[in-house]
Amino acid sequence: MKRLGWSILLIASMALGQTSQPAHHPLNTPEMAKHFGHGTPPIGPLTDLNHKPFHLKPLKGRWTLLYYWADWCVPCIEEGIPSLTSFVNTHQADKAKFQVVAIRFGSPHENFEWKDFHAKTLKLEKTVWHNVPPFPMVYDESSQMTTAWGIHELPTYALIDPHGNLVRGGNLEVLRTKIDGK
Repeated sequence: MKRLGWSILLIASMALGQTSQPAHHPLNTPEMAKHFGHGTPPIGPLTDLNHKPFHLKPLKGRWTLLYYWADWCVPCIEEGIPSLTSFVNTHQADKAKFQVVAIRFGSPHENFEWKDFHAKTLKLEKTVWHNVPPFPMVYDESSQMTTAWGIHELPTYALIDPHGNLVRGGNLEVLRTKIDGK
């Protein structure tokens, strides 16, 4: 019986070890890959936390990092949003060089509405992030952008260069390199 107990404990600790490892973060989708070096898939429509249409500032002239996330995605809320917040806060002097937008994944298969996005995002700001992120939190309410960009896994990053073109393999680390010049 003792052996069975230790076996269960070993299996449980191995399972816990596996879940604490860094999650796989998809970099690009086949739909995004079609646009590398020449534009982006369609952007929008997006809705902000005040239930107003959100329009990205012009994509030309600075780097734009899009971060697809969801409130049920543990790596998104525990790692991604805090990392983006830290990056934006430590790069205040470079704010003219980039913008970050967190897009709440919209799936046509999900029974989720703007009011859910609003309530859950405000709750996360209070309980997990302990602040309001210093970048727009928007929702793909119609799922049009999520579908056009081929987002099926979360979190997913998309980086747009200052010429308005999608960058292959773009993510926060690539943006950090471009902004820091390293």
